[in-house]
Amino acid sequence: MHSIEQYMALQAKHDQADRAIRNKAFEAEYGEWIAAQNARVEVQGFPGADLRPW
Repeated sequence: MHSIEQYMALQAKHDQADRAIRNKAFEAEYGEWIAAQNARVEVQGFPGADLRPW
């Protein structure tokens, strides 16, 4: 394996780990709000859904 390939593989692995950490932090901070929005949509539906052609 060439050094650029090794570097790219290491970078991709690092980016995935970093993204997972950021996702967990986001869910920890905003999880309650996301759950509330999902519950609201379940009850009320999407605003303007009747106006959408699809």
